[in-house]
Amino acid sequence: NILFFKLGAPASMVELVKDNDKDIQILAVATLRHLSSNGYITEDFSSSGIVQSVIRCISWANEDLRCQIAGLFANLSEHMECQSIMVLNGIVQAIDTLLSI
Repeated sequence: NILFFKLGAPASMVELVKDNDKDIQILAVATLRHLSSNGYITEDFSSSGIVQSVIRCISWANEDLRCQIAGLFANLSEHMECQSIMVLNGIVQAIDTLLSI
């Protein structure tokens, strides 16, 4: 957890998710999806800007990116400590948006 945030990985992930290249976005969210299975890392997801960046890209996401986003949200939902974060940060509403696209 400390190393992930100490190295500035969240800021890098946020920038990659904002990138115009869909392949880069997919890889960034896939990385976050894999990392999100680690409870120590998810503790700071909401304060790092990652969640907000991922939610913002839903509206233009292609099918591959939407699948990675859905996987990220699914992994986060498995952690009890993340469930309130999901509600407070708009992830629950974002899931509804994912379903309607």
